Amino acid sequence: INQAFGTHLSATSVSHLTNALEPTVKAWEERKISWPICYLYLDALYLPVCKESFTCKQALLAAIGVDESNHKHFLGFTLGDRESTASWSLLIKNLIDRGLSTQSLRLVILDACQGIITAVGENLGVRHQLCLVHKHRNVLALSLVRTRKPLMSRLRQCFGQTLSPQPI
Repeated sequence: INQAFGTHLSATSVSHLTNALEPTVKAWEERKISWPICYLYLDALYLPVCKESFTCKQALLAAIGVDESNHKHFLGFTLGDRESTASWSLLIKNLIDRGLSTQSLRLVILDACQGIITAVGENLGVRHQLCLVHKHRNVLALSLVRTRKPLMSRLRQCFGQTLSPQPI
């Protein structure tokens, strides 16, 4: 923070800021989801987390919802040791407790992690599909290096098509 903002914050100052922000963050984490979510994106990002005497990578599990007007809402997150069914279920149950309705939910977009797939099946019972980024990565991983650039261009063309309102 000091380097980014050209200031010097002591550990005490950071603690005071953290304590001052904690109620606001807690209120945000507990806010109701009062709008219908049609699409739910679930993914994780591995970040270094400082423990008492060491640093380790942990999964930051995140949920982003898209409503009927195609507005994105960052719904929540949780820190897990890994992308297990238990960790994903904890996040999904929190979203449901806060008002996420499975009635309006049409599709869950995720990666191929078995923990997410199982948690979605057990807690939401909604169809799911692999996100395009992960589909592209999977296809490119199986292709020859020299064919990846033109293949990626073709994938973008395929997935970037709009549906015609008239039958062909």
